[in-house]
Amino acid sequence: EMSRQINLKDATAISLGNLGVLYGLRGRASAALKSLEEGIAVAREIDFKTAVTEFALKKAAILLELNRGEEAAALLAEAEKWVRETENREQEADVEVLRGRLRLLREDRTGARQAFARALPLARESGSKVSLLNARIASGAAATGAGVAALGEALEDAEALGHALLTIEAAEA
Repeated sequence: EMSRQINLKDATAISLGNLGVLYGLRGRASAALKSLEEGIAVAREIDFKTAVTEFALKKAAILLELNRGEEAAALLAEAEKWVRETENREQEADVEVLRGRLRLLREDRTGARQAFARALPLARESGSKVSLLNARIASGAAATGAGVAALGEALEDAEALGHALLTIEAAEA
């Protein structure tokens, strides 16, 4: 609220988006979607592409969890344009992970595996351990055979990194 009062739109966008992420983690999807949309709107006003993209991806992830694939697909298409402009490899990897999850929702395991395969090198190139772990977990969840063993390794790495959310995702995959 204070950010709004002193007109720091970038801080407002980040605060609203982060609040949306927190709502999402607490299972409050409606509040999460609303806050993320507000953060995206403020970020668009000031052409803060990295924030627009990040919060659009977070919103798409929640929409996928709610089985709202068409809405998520539209956001992913929009986010992909922004990622091309910013050349943010971490976000590009996240687009591919979410695209793979969308394919799984549509029961297209082959398409999902292809998207996850594209995410892995992008995540490596980004240098983000979390992004790489996210891509590995998603890839392992859609895999058979050796991929299942890779999922066990990803679980161990998530635990070693101390990332609770990815540990849970790997354990549930």
